[in-house]
Amino acid sequence: IAYFPKAFTPNSDGVNDYYEIKGSSDCFIEPKLIIQNRWGNEVFNSTSPFTEFWDGSLNSKIAPQGVYFYSFYSNNFILQGKFTLIL
Repeated sequence: IAYFPKAFTPNSDGVNDYYEIKGSSDCFIEPKLIIQNRWGNEVFNSTSPFTEFWDGSLNSKIAPQGVYFYSFYSNNFILQGKFTLIL
């Protein structure tokens, strides 16, 4: 089971600074996470989404506030959703 946050705040206050999937990776085979902006441009991807998190950066700066979309893949399983980056 995995929990995908609906929002995060990458403002370096030590609370909720990363888009971080919570849960057990044991349930998933070869998981992959792709995050895209509202225009469909990839801003982050990881093949270790339970240990590698998006810090909200884009081109060495914090990405714009707004809605982003995720696609989570694992052994022919696809989960898609959206979340908000709040500054």
